[in-house]
Amino acid sequence: MSNAGHAKRTTGDRRQFAFGGWPAHTLLEAGEIPIVQIAELALREGQCTNPLYRVHRWFARRLGSQFRTILTGLSLEHNEADHFWDMYLGKVPLKGATVLDPFVGGGTSLVEAERCGAKVIGYDIDPVATFITRFELEATTFDPSAPEIAALCDSVSAQIEPFHRTTVSGVGERVVLHHFWVECRTCDECGTSFEIHPHYQLAYSKEKGLQWAFCKNCHNISELSIDRKEIRCGCGTRTRIAQGTLSKGKVRCPACRIVSGLGDRGNAPTQPEWRLFAQEYIEESSAGVKRHFCANCQIMRPKNQEKGVTLRIVWLN
Repeated sequence: MSNAGHAKRTTGDRRQFAFGGWPAHTLLEAGEIPIVQIAELALREGQCTNPLYRVHRWFARRLGSQFRTILTGLSLEHNEADHFWDMYLGKVPLKGATVLDPFVGGGTSLVEAERCGAKVIGYDIDPVATFITRFELEATTFDPSAPEIAALCDSVSAQIEPFHRTTVSGVGERVVLHHFWVECRTCDECGTSFEIHPHYQLAYSKEKGLQWAFCKNCHNISELSIDRKEIRCGCGTRTRIAQGTLSKGKVRCPACRIVSGLGDRGNAPTQPEWRLFAQEYIEESSAGVKRHFCANCQIMRPKNQEKGVTLRIVWLN
């Protein structure tokens, strides 16, 4: 039997049986995994993540495709690149293996490893991280059609739904997909009040070749070619889209150009002030759902909002 035939049979056997240990020299260590294709897959996943990972927007969550790539690369011999996609899209043989993540974070590593049949163990200094991960691992044991879950969803929805509706001028009441808030600061040197933006772009789409950017003065939102570098607004302001007041943790006053740290609060620090400057809302029609941006719409204040629940905000009128 040829070496190629032997390698093919060995790979096939590994797909059918439980974990038998890592190869002495893995495909991952050989650097033979299809990086370009995985990067394209990760980009698509990042635009439409697994619903399980939307339970909590963990600030540094890694993608499931990335972890599955690592596990697949560790399970194949260094010369088995031809079998990568068969295993990646099929079954990664980890039944009987134990995967430990001592810095579990959002839990993606353990969820993906458990899907491959591994026993998983995770630690993290942040209790929120362990809570999120535990929920993600136990989610498959829940019955989504259970009346208790429906009752809980209805109760929570009734409380938070009013905070995610807005009134758009000339359009009416709409459901908000994203609220865009910005921290405001008053310069200690010249007394100028300004907003701390890293840039003036709300969103972009490489597929459509478009970006949505806003005026740094009046917040008017424009749909532009993704290559545009500047906005010339009707209010008379010229905005360089990539040049915000925040860069690498440093804040620059737009008036006197004095630079300070993002975390600097002076000798008499006060509570940060935040401003709602834009929203992305949903427009439903018979053709489907479209997403729009608005700069002068407002959150609808719930009529039954409890006393004592306040946000220090500045409303744009």
